[in-house]
Amino acid sequence: MLAGDIEILQFEQWAYNEARLKDVLSDEDYLELISIGYGNKEAMFEVKNILERNSDKAEYEKWRLLHMLRKVLAMDPSTPDILLEFYDLYCHGYNFMDNLGVGFGLKIVYPPSNYSANTFEELSEQEQKDLINSFYPSIEPEIDKVIDWIETRTLVLSGEKDEMNYYRYTDHRTHQQKRATSYIRQDNTSGQKSISITQLIVISILGGLAVFVEFRNIRDWDLLMFGSLLHYIPVSILLLLSINYLVRNIQRYQRVKKKGILIPGTIGLLFLLLVFGHMIVLSQMEKAPNLFTAHNGDIGSDGGFLLEFKSNNRIKGHRIDKFGETFYWGSYTMKNDTVDLNINLDFPMGRHAIIQDQTLVFLDDTVTFSISKY
Repeated sequence: MLAGDIEILQFEQWAYNEARLKDVLSDEDYLELISIGYGNKEAMFEVKNILERNSDKAEYEKWRLLHMLRKVLAMDPSTPDILLEFYDLYCHGYNFMDNLGVGFGLKIVYPPSNYSANTFEELSEQEQKDLINSFYPSIEPEIDKVIDWIETRTLVLSGEKDEMNYYRYTDHRTHQQKRATSYIRQDNTSGQKSISITQLIVISILGGLAVFVEFRNIRDWDLLMFGSLLHYIPVSILLLLSINYLVRNIQRYQRVKKKGILIPGTIGLLFLLLVFGHMIVLSQMEKAPNLFTAHNGDIGSDGGFLLEFKSNNRIKGHRIDKFGETFYWGSYTMKNDTVDLNINLDFPMGRHAIIQDQTLVFLDDTVTFSISKY
């Protein structure tokens, strides 16, 4: 029952008919066991609580581990889940499970690169079978070795965990017996790292592109080239990819408990935070009221060039051409009638001007702008 080999209703019938339970359990626990509502969702939890408190922890842990090892030897249908459990046991203190957990269990977490997917669940049914079959017969001596250590008490299991949630056990193995199968570990570790590094490179390049596009002070939106749409493509792909990485890597983290797996998705979120944060800041700046605007009809091929001088000392330029429009962002300082612009432009124009009547006259250029005040 504790190993999950029989259904709860099957156990119910066995418990009613097994007279020996009265000798094993206390009267109180026996009465509680046969009084459980086995049709309830909590029945499994209640049964396990009763059985566990009446079991020797060390003996149960020994039986549990041997039971799993022998099921893998027999190529039981639960083998993939057990191999994942082997890796989890290794990560939680059972160092003697290194060759089984890292050498084989980790390949369930990260299938080798010659398979079609990055997770066991995403593999086709045939690929799953092929992967499991590829472990045999090389996995068999590794299992036999661990079984022998447990049965000869070379490894003495306690069934208890320390304050760090690591399994406690006594290890009497020799240095030679503790030797890891390094070539297997290296193969799987490199596969795990290559996936994370690839994700990290992709998310960094895409995130950098999205930030570059968003933080440009000059944005040329060519109507023929769908300029405004192209502006949002990098951040849209970054959003989808970050979510994809996070979902997939959180699933992997739940199995292997390696925080580094979450780095690519986290970096993607940071890039998104930077991009969307800048969008919000820019939007707030644009909402500031205009002190005045200045327009020149000779710049641009279809509508001229408009400068909006905001009350927050920000300046926005808008140039209209026949097949597109360009936006510019910058700042300005104003003292009396003198205006100094700090703005990047993709055409020659002065930056120092004075206001004369209703005209903005540039001192270092011949261009003039007509002013409309608010």
